Amino acid sequence: MVLQDQATQTDRFRARQIFGVPLKKGLLKFISSLFVPMMLAIFTIVMNIQQQDASKQQRMEDRSIAEQQRNLETNITEIKYQNELLDNYIKEVGALLKENNASLTCSSAVATISRAKTLNIFRQVNGERNVRIIRFLHEAGQITKTDTQSSLDLSTAELREIDFRVSAINRKQLNNMSLVRTYLFNATFTDLQMIYCNFSHSHFENANLFLTEHRESDFSHAKFYNGLARFISSTINQTNFQQTQCVGADFSDAILSYAEFLHTNAKKTNFSRAQITRVGFNQSNLRGADFKDAKMDSNSISNAFSIQDLTFPNGTIGYDSNLIDDDQNDCNITLVKYWKLLAGAVTALSNETGCHFLLLSYNTGAIISRRIILSDVWNSILWPHSEILVNVRLGHDVFVQLNGMNSIGEVQVQQNLSSSDSTVSIPLLTSLRGLEIVVRFNAQSNKTQTNNSWFGSIKFVIDYGTEFEFSG
Repeated sequence: MVLQDQATQTDRFRARQIFGVPLKKGLLKFISSLFVPMMLAIFTIVMNIQQQDASKQQRMEDRSIAEQQRNLETNITEIKYQNELLDNYIKEVGALLKENNASLTCSSAVATISRAKTLNIFRQVNGERNVRIIRFLHEAGQITKTDTQSSLDLSTAELREIDFRVSAINRKQLNNMSLVRTYLFNATFTDLQMIYCNFSHSHFENANLFLTEHRESDFSHAKFYNGLARFISSTINQTNFQQTQCVGADFSDAILSYAEFLHTNAKKTNFSRAQITRVGFNQSNLRGADFKDAKMDSNSISNAFSIQDLTFPNGTIGYDSNLIDDDQNDCNITLVKYWKLLAGAVTALSNETGCHFLLLSYNTGAIISRRIILSDVWNSILWPHSEILVNVRLGHDVFVQLNGMNSIGEVQVQQNLSSSDSTVSIPLLTSLRGLEIVVRFNAQSNKTQTNNSWFGSIKFVIDYGTEFEFSG
């Protein structure tokens, strides 16, 4: 029994040991011997990572500071360079003015040198300095046309980010300035008085003319791109917009009097709430224009080429008249006077929708045709990117062929219609001189089917365009 008790005590003693270490006395010491080195190792790793991150961040900050410093030095160098260019230009042109009786256009040689110097400096300096050049030339009277002196030719000059208020007297008056045939990008004229200014044949992309005052200014043949010509709340008197392209321009709330919009492409232009007095829109394209709530004489737009989808002051929508609406309702003269019978036989009958042609020669079919002289309704020079829109009413087994022909009768473009109330468009190539309409009635198996073989009215309008326009 004694030996058995001793063995039991020995087993209990061994059970209180872990890896040979007594459980009560050596456990904490054993754990500490493992934990402390492990924590030191973890701490060392964390510190190394933090030091690496800090070093990386410091390197990034150093590179950023160095880059900013280089950019600053580059900008300072560029500013000095542009200032030197501007100073040299003013000195050189100033010398030319002194030598030539204050005129840069007194002779062709002086004008050529002055133009070359000016166009060159425009390309080399930024918009802020270009404004100062324009102001210098304007104050020197060199971009003002008078009875005794012509304006310096700045055509083809590209002027970007120009705020013309900087060039104006007291930032309000910009009178007697000529910038003919120039290209202006993001130009600002807000709240300026612009009297006797000439921008004819110039190109504008994003022009802000909000609250401007115009009198006897010239925008003829100018092009305003991307629908970003804003004449909102402007006062426009005796100003020329003849043959101007101002698609999508905004004249809302403007006051227009004695202005001329002859042959102007004002498609989708906004004239809402405008006050319009003695303004001519003769032979202009007002397709989709908005005159809602405008105060105007109803005769102002009576001679426009197109008022399709135009919104009148009272909110009604306009539509274009049929360009071949030549007594289509008079069955007594329509066939004989306007159409030519090429084969078979047809007759003209009247119904509630007007006059229509019915097939008589059911066993052979029939063909009728007519020609339209396009020069009577379309000028290829003024409206080079136009198209014909044709809509017809057809019966069963009747087909329409549209042939655009040149001056010697050759077919340049062709379209076919085979279903009623369908509309097709034909691009008006500048070579086209006439449009031939050919209507073919197919033969029928019996006479009773001829009641469904008919050709009704045809509507022919033109969507006048000056160039490829923006969509929307």
